[in-house]
Amino acid sequence: MIKAGIFDVGGVLMTHDDKEIDQDIQRTFNLSAKKVGELIQQYGTDLQSGKISEDEFIKKLSKETRTSPIVQTDLLAEGLARTIKPQNDVRKIIKQLKRRMQLSILSNTVASHAVVLRKEKIFEDFDHIFLSFELGYVKPDPRIYEHVLSRLNIKPEEAFFVDDRRENVLAASELGIRGFHFRSAGELIQDLRKLHLVL
Repeated sequence: MIKAGIFDVGGVLMTHDDKEIDQDIQRTFNLSAKKVGELIQQYGTDLQSGKISEDEFIKKLSKETRTSPIVQTDLLAEGLARTIKPQNDVRKIIKQLKRRMQLSILSNTVASHAVVLRKEKIFEDFDHIFLSFELGYVKPDPRIYEHVLSRLNIKPEEAFFVDDRRENVLAASELGIRGFHFRSAGELIQDLRKLHLVL
């Protein structure tokens, strides 16, 4: 019996333009798109897992570029705030599911993005919010799924997980969680109907 639904945020509950965030960094530090990509690759996991703060990330960028620009503390959130678009079709599904089970968020994110998501009410209707920067792990690390299962006090087979990144879905599935690779609200409805969870 399915007792819990676990949802990713970006690409599932909302969409946004990652390029806007990268372009804010490019403009602030006078960097090429390629260099920003390299730096995100280098520091992204530490940032999302909370091993370094956003302020520390900005300091690392300053050191890398040997510049000292005046940086807004919400630099990483501005692009998200400008381009965020809630997925209303998915929200309708969430409201159906909420009547039948506990629902959780599991997201790789940073503190300033979480502020934006709460302001936009993306977390509304969810019983539990699990954010990577607070947990110390990022998907697809198995430990992050194990943490969620432990906190929810459920077995893997009693949960399903929805994410737009296939590698995250596979990692959950390997633990025994029913995984759904999100592509559209329509396909998600079809997947959930197989479990007799939505009309």
